[in-house]
Amino acid sequence: MMLFLLVSIPLSYFFVLGIFGQSDQPRQFTLLAMIRGALWAFPAIGVLAIVRVLIDAGYSVGSLYLVYGVGEVLAPLLVAALGIVLLERQAFEIDLAASLSTLTSFLTGYLSLLNLFEVVRYLQHFDSAVLFVFPLIRITLLVSFPLLFLLALREQYSIRYIAIVVGFGLLALLSWIPTLYYLSFQIPAVLLACAATVGAGLILVYLGKQSLPTRR
Repeated sequence: MMLFLLVSIPLSYFFVLGIFGQSDQPRQFTLLAMIRGALWAFPAIGVLAIVRVLIDAGYSVGSLYLVYGVGEVLAPLLVAALGIVLLERQAFEIDLAASLSTLTSFLTGYLSLLNLFEVVRYLQHFDSAVLFVFPLIRITLLVSFPLLFLLALREQYSIRYIAIVVGFGLLALLSWIPTLYYLSFQIPAVLLACAATVGAGLILVYLGKQSLPTRR
């Protein structure tokens, strides 16, 4: 049952690299960036644990959103963004293909360690959210957000605004999915998580092909 939790991020990583033929990128943009992401996950786990302690747990909609939407989705993404700013600044100065490989590799190392930590954290109590919903959310973040972030940062006119709108809309959806699950809407939450993951793949293919025309 834990297999999907453990292998989902690495498999998604190879999907992203393979779809644009980026497996030949230098190690500094792939393996080394992945190692830096994994190393960043260690202090991140401590920071996220503090955030979860500070969040007031409860059973209202607002409390559940804080615990799961903020604590499990938004906070890990913000900590990842901080790691990118601190450790991957060179990614903003290279071409789009190498930048995409770097940010995706960093997130792969980071999210893989978070998923591994989930095994320890929920060792006594695995539910469908831990085994499927949260991994699907992290796949969606890995597949779509590096590209959306780079397009919003680098592109001009329509592509930039599309990336910003899609990014914020997808992030809002992802932050509410686990909240819905723990409000007893388990099946809709799982279906939404699956739909978001498929949508992330379509975003990657459509916007990526437009921005990286030579990577086919």
